[in-house]
Amino acid sequence: MGDCTGTLVSAFSVFYSGTSNRIKSKARAFAINVAVGLLQLATFVIIVGWIWSILWGMTFVQLAGKLTRIDRVLPSVESR
Repeated sequence: MGDCTGTLVSAFSVFYSGTSNRIKSKARAFAINVAVGLLQLATFVIIVGWIWSILWGMTFVQLAGKLTRIDRVLPSVESR
């Protein structure tokens, strides 16, 4: 699930053991933690997808380079 798992678990643990000097309402602390967890999940998906597309692009360029080299070698082999 990514980096958001800990944040979402902490959101639910607020009701059992959560105390804070800054946020008095446990429901508000829960809502903030859930919102942050979902934002972390969204950015995790975007970043992983972005990196994945870059890696696939690099793979395609490498394969195209190999095929170009093969195409240059094959005509000379076929003419023999």
